[in-house]
Amino acid sequence: MVQHAALSFSDVHENTFGYDSIMRMAGLHVITGYTDGTFRPSQPINRGQSARILTNALELPVPENVDSTPFVDTPPGHTYADVAAAVYEAGIMIGSNNNQYFKGGDYLTRQQMASILVRGLELENTGEAVTIVDLDQTYDAHRENVEILTQHGITITEDNRFRPNENVSRAQLVVFLDRALD
Repeated sequence: MVQHAALSFSDVHENTFGYDSIMRMAGLHVITGYTDGTFRPSQPINRGQSARILTNALELPVPENVDSTPFVDTPPGHTYADVAAAVYEAGIMIGSNNNQYFKGGDYLTRQQMASILVRGLELENTGEAVTIVDLDQTYDAHRENVEILTQHGITITEDNRFRPNENVSRAQLVVFLDRALD
């Protein structure tokens, strides 16, 4: 068990899913909680929050003053303008509708999460055969990345279902990221 005496969130306890990963990432300043002292581990995470976590975890250069962004829905001054520019520049989050929209407030789906982790960590296809019974429910753009994430043991389910269209919770993203960085 990892010791985390200096860190605490009022809603994260040793029996919380992802406890060690949450506390490890908090200790590394990859994640933060809310001003009320909570982390809200089961709350769905949005694309903007995910971008902020990834920029922290991967130590991406984040512009201090954003004059422009590649996304029409994330202009300079927007809450996520700095991290949107950083993850776009790194090729991690490329946007939708021909790269026009960042959609920072939209919840991150599991298949989107697979793509950003594979791109961000430069994970490669190992050639290993994987069994994912619901892979046919994954958009073509994400399908290979779901397989790659599975090959690397970052996503593991007992029933071989990936559930590509489900939203990712804050705790799940941190656990997936912690596994990927390990």
